[in-house]
Amino acid sequence: MKMVLAVVSNQAAERITDALLTAGFRATRLASTGGFRREGNTTILMGVEDDDVEPVLAILRSGVNLPVSRKNPPPVPGPDGSTGRGAVFVFPLEGSFRL
Repeated sequence: MKMVLAVVSNQAAERITDALLTAGFRATRLASTGGFRREGNTTILMGVEDDDVEPVLAILRSGVNLPVSRKNPPPVPGPDGSTGRGAVFVFPLEGSFRL
């Protein structure tokens, strides 16, 4: 089992959580702030089975690709060529349960 933690823009968060729910994944959303401009972000937390990590990552990747507009300017590539549309961390998780 894995804990997937994703930090994405507020603009992408709704699209991502809708896609995750449609695919049958449960997620918790938290408001967060950070980054170079200290802009508002959304942190998405979820516990998934090992086999579900790649499908979840695919949903996250597709969800951050927003069309460019005045409200959503193109991202500035970093030194490594990444576009800074979000960050994902995958941690080992011993288990989870609902209360």
